Amino acid sequence: MKLEPCYSCDMQLQRDVLKIDNEKIVCESFLKTDNVVILHGAGASDRKRYYALAETILGKGIGVLLFDFSGHGDSTGELKDLSLERRTIQAQKVIDAFIPREGRLYLVGFSMSGQTVCDLLPLYEERISAILLGCPGVYAKSVRKMSFGGGEFTTEIRSIDSWKDSTAFGELRAFEGKTIIAIGDQDSIIPKEVITSLKRSSRHLSYIEYPQVDHQLAVWLAAHKNDQEKLIEILLE
Repeated sequence: MKLEPCYSCDMQLQRDVLKIDNEKIVCESFLKTDNVVILHGAGASDRKRYYALAETILGKGIGVLLFDFSGHGDSTGELKDLSLERRTIQAQKVIDAFIPREGRLYLVGFSMSGQTVCDLLPLYEERISAILLGCPGVYAKSVRKMSFGGGEFTTEIRSIDSWKDSTAFGELRAFEGKTIIAIGDQDSIIPKEVITSLKRSSRHLSYIEYPQVDHQLAVWLAAHKNDQEKLIEILLE
């Protein structure tokens, strides 16, 4: 049975629109002293896919911040004009606008945002207590500035082992906080060698592999509340 995303939201989230990177970036938050920032994946993904995750986090007494990258969800812009570099810029500006400097900061990134979370690590250093990388993708340094709509980006990332040049591995080796890597064992999008390299690069690692789950891990977690709650407990403990 194929699981469909649930986008209902009963949480009292504050909606804000920020002008960032020449786009209007739509954000939702319920902030506390300690906060989790959730970064969505590529393609058709947006912040709403992670409402269930946000609700679980709020239930633990921790604040939450979600937003749509440009070209996604309710934010302006075209997906074809987005790039890994622009994703990092937008995420940084959102964090700087909302997240208090005091208190613990947690970063959660799914799929393409695995790279984005790693790109943010040197920007916030000791402020980050832990990160969660869900079915994470990483990418070569050479594609950082390339727009997703150009054929060059697609050609480059499909090159054999191009991901080995990613900066993500070095950033994880330097990160002193906890890293959680979660993936479904049926994920056909992320090469197993990528996950192995991410695991080897993580200094304080918790690794969770979910049987019979594909790349749509966030959707599966939303439908399996107990597993989702356990995962968040590992992140926050």
